[in-house]
Amino acid sequence: MAKKEAGISEDELTKRIKRAKLVNQDEVKEAETVARIRTLTEQEETMIKKVDKALNALRSLLQDCPDDFFSQNHGIKKKTEIDRRIHLAMSLKNLYNEGGLAWLDVDYSAKREKDIVSDKNFSLLPLSKLAQGVTNIVASSTAWPPPRPAINSQAITRRVFRHKSLANENSQRSKTKDSGSYERFEFIGDSVVNSTLSFLLYFAFPQASEGELSELRSTFVSNQNLASWAALYGFGMELQVTDSVAKTTDVMSNTKVFADLFEAYIGGLTEEGRSEDAQSWIMALALPGIVRQKRLSKRELPLDKLAKVKLYEALGGIEQNKVEYVTERPAVTGGQGEDRLFTVCAMVHGKVLGRGNALNLRDAGARAAMDALSRPLMVAEARKEGYSTL
Repeated sequence: MAKKEAGISEDELTKRIKRAKLVNQDEVKEAETVARIRTLTEQEETMIKKVDKALNALRSLLQDCPDDFFSQNHGIKKKTEIDRRIHLAMSLKNLYNEGGLAWLDVDYSAKREKDIVSDKNFSLLPLSKLAQGVTNIVASSTAWPPPRPAINSQAITRRVFRHKSLANENSQRSKTKDSGSYERFEFIGDSVVNSTLSFLLYFAFPQASEGELSELRSTFVSNQNLASWAALYGFGMELQVTDSVAKTTDVMSNTKVFADLFEAYIGGLTEEGRSEDAQSWIMALALPGIVRQKRLSKRELPLDKLAKVKLYEALGGIEQNKVEYVTERPAVTGGQGEDRLFTVCAMVHGKVLGRGNALNLRDAGARAAMDALSRPLMVAEARKEGYSTL
């Protein structure tokens, strides 16, 4: 029992006791919260140390792992099955060389990135999501083209597809906000398209220089490419123009207009607060082009004229593992781009180990062998299959 002080009523004493108890309870809660935070901080620090240790170990492994391990060791372990952990290491090295482990090159000790740009209507995808999207590029089996994310607002949708000619005509009749054209949406959409593709290319091509990345981006953001994406979804059928403009101009087939429509649609999604949906859509549309560019970048590696010999040795140098170089696609006389190139497959036991493209069959065959050598697991399996028939 609390001792009653002189001159203090029973009610006042009761109130003081209650206040003291409340203060004590708050202090206890605060102490418990501090203890929980300290425990979580200690757990975070422990996890961070373990993650750093694992990342450094993996980086060290990839650095020490030679690209041509199997050919280097031919003759030392001719028939002995190589440890599966070596196969795993080589698979990781191959995946890293193809850009599939781009997250390994990220400096995680730096201040953590939140959204690159963020407010209630506009937020770029976090770097981690972009990096994950790139990591899954080669293995992606998602149907293409991806579904178009619908804009929920009818007012925004109308404006996205309204040409300035119709907007000007409407503005003479009405002063409402909904009478504008798609040009304002195009402005912000252009920014989102450029930013998203810049980050995507940055992670997809970790070895590319600034100039090479700029050149790649210009291909993806070109009017021709954006117009082709718009055409996939029939944007031209939804474009609203005045009859006079439709009859007297090429607006309904103009590449620049279609590209602007695509950017306006991205802007419409952003206006609706769905910029992440817009970016995911852009990434999905760009995936085939990314894969194609990665294959082209492989072809630009210095030609190894001894690649066929190295592949023969990696397969054990036996008749049972003879490599057949089959022309998959001949070059087109007077063709442009990839049509100018021969495509050759390196096949063993009826299975394709690698493909190569070049201006002549000899170099295409060498590049097919180089491609096969970059897949050590497949080479090892083919080698084993040949030896099993001896």
